[in-house]
Amino acid sequence: MTEGGAAARPGDEEQLTDVLVRVQASVVPTLTQRVDELLTAAVTVLGVDSVGVMLLDSTDRPRLISGSDEPVTALENAQIATGQGPGMDTLRTGATVAVDDIADRPEYARLWQQIVPEGLRAVVSSSITVGGDIVGNLNAALSDAHAWTQAQIRANDAYAGVVGVVLGATVRALEGSRRIDRLHAEIALSGPLEELDEDG
Repeated sequence: MTEGGAAARPGDEEQLTDVLVRVQASVVPTLTQRVDELLTAAVTVLGVDSVGVMLLDSTDRPRLISGSDEPVTALENAQIATGQGPGMDTLRTGATVAVDDIADRPEYARLWQQIVPEGLRAVVSSSITVGGDIVGNLNAALSDAHAWTQAQIRANDAYAGVVGVVLGATVRALEGSRRIDRLHAEIALSGPLEELDEDG
């Protein structure tokens, strides 16, 4: 973050492409490890404090897959528990949701009560898609209230697209006709890809 709590300049297309190439080139056995690597880079590329990813399981219920730190993990779990928050709104509508200050949003009152100790206030959530279907979301957050710029929102959307590309590649890597079921198995169990493949 820059001085005064404002987010740093969002990463450009070259940075996003570099992240994508490095992740796809790496030999990473599990879905969660792939996402973890993406999130490690996302905090710097997007110029935010925290980044989290939720994915839908086989019953279309959101699950926390990975968070860059404890505050965003608490935020994501609180969104799932309360059914409130920008991430939940994005899953319902498919639209990007940018919230300057969760504390000022009456519709997120129960969410705010749960996350006050963790201090994350500004959140932008973008949908993650695979094959045109919404499969989850990418949530970038700041500890201070912040007016998100269009450039920052576009950068978050672009990074969510990178995550979608990696998930799509994971699906294609799973052999057999029940690819989505296998991806859901990874979401639920975080089992190694090679073990899932051996099951047929």
